[in-house]
Amino acid sequence: MMKRLPEVKSQLGHRADASVYNAVRAGLLTPGISIGARAKAWPDYEIRALIEARVAGFTHSALKKLVSDLIQARPRVAGLNDDELRQMVSGLMESPEVAA
Repeated sequence: MMKRLPEVKSQLGHRADASVYNAVRAGLLTPGISIGARAKAWPDYEIRALIEARVAGFTHSALKKLVSDLIQARPRVAGLNDDELRQMVSGLMESPEVAA
């Protein structure tokens, strides 16, 4: 499932569109995926993973590593079911580079 900008802002606690895009530029949020000429959306598993990481106290550098890993994993998620997605994200969050 994909989440549009208003829902991403709400879930991550951002008030302005610009703050979401600033987080993307800072490497603290995955970039949205183009779903139309002027529309972007974010995979919900990425948003959930980033929320869980923030709650777990990940440092900025660990969040940046997780964001990088999530972006690199995008081509592999096609066709995965919800359980397989959760397992993949859990593996990314437990990697030594991210957990440090």
